[in-house]
Amino acid sequence: MQKSIELDKNKTIKEEEEEEEEEEEDENLLKPPSSDRLKCCNRLMIRSINIFMVAK
Repeated sequence: MQKSIELDKNKTIKEEEEEEEEEEEDENLLKPPSSDRLKCCNRLMIRSINIFMVAK
């Protein structure tokens, strides 16, 4: 019995940690993107547009 109780405690601790990580990820998504990320995204957009124009 005690082992199963200990396992349950470990599971709940792991679940709590996972929930905290998910909350942190959600907070990061709410922050405005950094300029580096924007530059990278812009490059990808320009590349895909160029490829699309060449394909036509």
